[in-house]
Amino acid sequence: DIPELKIPKEPKPQPEPIPAPTPTPEPKPEPKPEPKHEEPKKEEPKQNDATPSHEGQEHQTSVPTNKVEELPQTGTGNEFEIFGAAASSILAGLGLIVPKKKENE
Repeated sequence: DIPELKIPKEPKPQPEPIPAPTPTPEPKPEPKPEPKHEEPKKEEPKQNDATPSHEGQEHQTSVPTNKVEELPQTGTGNEFEIFGAAASSILAGLGLIVPKKKENE
């Protein structure tokens, strides 16, 4: 005879119905007329008589030089070395994994 094992049943919790919240219409914001911002008039700075004027001197014009700096050439020529090293390591790994043929003489 096999003894029966009785497992007590756990009472299942009864879900209480929660009333759904009633949607309330959101009030639409009324567009408010924005006051126009008046830009203050810029006053031209008055020339100070205490500063020396450059009227008698010749004005030098500087010509901007277009000097372009070249970036160093990176990443050229090393790709083949990296792929060659990777391919040789893969082939070496396959040589160790593949069982060698045993010759019976």
